[in-house]
Amino acid sequence: MKIVISFIVFILFNFSSKDSDAIIGQWENPDGTRRVEIFKNKDTYLGKIVWLKVKEPKAKPGDIVFKDIQFNDTHWNGKITLPTESRIFDMELRLVSKNELEIKASYKSMSRIKVWKRIY
Repeated sequence: MKIVISFIVFILFNFSSKDSDAIIGQWENPDGTRRVEIFKNKDTYLGKIVWLKVKEPKAKPGDIVFKDIQFNDTHWNGKITLPTESRIFDMELRLVSKNELEIKASYKSMSRIKVWKRIY
């Protein structure tokens, strides 16, 4: 019986850890003006700008704009920095499909949802 329980726990742990890595990759915003690479950093995920269509005074490649992202069974929670506004918002990420990432940024009672496309 202990072997069966250990096997079930092992299977569940491996599936959840694989699901948590599903957001790793490069994503492009809906306007096609910015690409962010999401990568794992110890127990959390970060997102850095890797490409900008137009040079921006407050944003440049290498800037970390997604921070403290953690997997929560079905979605990820973290913080997003909008360089153009110099503000930090709460963020919720959900995979709509393998190649679409819904990002919901919230501040107090206001929120905005955008769907980003996977590049790599």
